[in-house]
Amino acid sequence: MSHWDAMDGEIRESDIAPQIATMKNDFLYFQKNPNAIRNKAYILGGLVIGYLIAAIVFAMVIQLEDLEILMQLSAGVIFFLLAGVFGLFGHGASVKKSMTNFLVAEKNGWFYDPRRSIQRLNEMQKKFPILKRGGGKSIGEQYWGKTLINGKIINFSMGLHRYETRSGKQRVTHEATLMAFQMPRTVERPFFIREEMPGVIFAEKDIQLESVEFNKKFVVKYSDAEESNASEIMRVLTPGAQQHFLELAKKFEHFRVAFSGDTVLFSVEGDLLSPFYIDWFGKFEVDPQDEKLMHENMNMLFGVAGEMVKFVD
Repeated sequence: MSHWDAMDGEIRESDIAPQIATMKNDFLYFQKNPNAIRNKAYILGGLVIGYLIAAIVFAMVIQLEDLEILMQLSAGVIFFLLAGVFGLFGHGASVKKSMTNFLVAEKNGWFYDPRRSIQRLNEMQKKFPILKRGGGKSIGEQYWGKTLINGKIINFSMGLHRYETRSGKQRVTHEATLMAFQMPRTVERPFFIREEMPGVIFAEKDIQLESVEFNKKFVVKYSDAEESNASEIMRVLTPGAQQHFLELAKKFEHFRVAFSGDTVLFSVEGDLLSPFYIDWFGKFEVDPQDEKLMHENMNMLFGVAGEMVKFVD
């Protein structure tokens, strides 16, 4: 089975079948052995305590010049054992989180790919320049599916964009939710919408629209440098769409939109796709309230997409 993809092609479920099978097997193990992580953590924790006791006793009988060597060895062993404990926690939580997303996707008839890919990000940045933000790390946790908008079945995809920025000498990791929709008709020239940069008074703009508030908040520009008639953009960015953009900008930071080919891509700061609480030790189950929150986040962008596809009617 294949699904529409924003990169002018299709995604086949068979391409990721081995990874999905591995994730399911790991998850089934944790379902059959719900205390596996806890028990292994106890064992490794016991080894840490036992080693500390043995090291203390040994330190009392060895010569002083050998004590430094013992301390260095002990630090390495304890670090290795503690890393094993946290590694167990991380692996278990990762499997549960991925499986939660997979079950939600399966329930809604979507396709889910948990992998993170820098190659995928590089490819998407060529088509959608608004994704060139800071140091790009990956796009992952992707979904593909269909939804009903304005009485029409529309293909869509979602994913998480991870990138880094610098704050002084520190690197800060960010996540942005991406949601792409297939429009019934392609745009003649790619263009994008982004919020005004803080502190910029006179930003260069290609288009001025009806809404004064929209023009103050957003910059609308073509992705290339050529001059062109803006009539197509005016048809796409209806007054209703402009109002939706303003509402989303109040709710989310760094709200951006790009149009290229038959695709409209939204980028919203933050992770809107993973509101699920993962209990490392408890029983696994998908909380209906978490799933409801995910759908509410998606529906906000579905509403905006509905305004986007109207111009082809």
